[in-house]
Amino acid sequence: PLVICLDTSHSMSGMREDISKAVVLASVTAAHKQGRDCRIVAFSSSSNTVESGNITCDADGIRKLLDFLSFS
Repeated sequence: PLVICLDTSHSMSGMREDISKAVVLASVTAAHKQGRDCRIVAFSSSSNTVESGNITCDADGIRKLLDFLSFS
């Protein structure tokens, strides 16, 4: 499986966070084309982490991914 760690700390706000999330989207797309499972862990500090769970390659998975990436 592909596990992606996404830094959402204050230092990543703005353009850096947007670019990082675009890279996550492209990585998930590539993983699904390869038939790989994909999970994302977003963190802003050692005590503030959120895991996406398995992102599937269907409408529900895409919705889950976009919802997950909308958080900062």
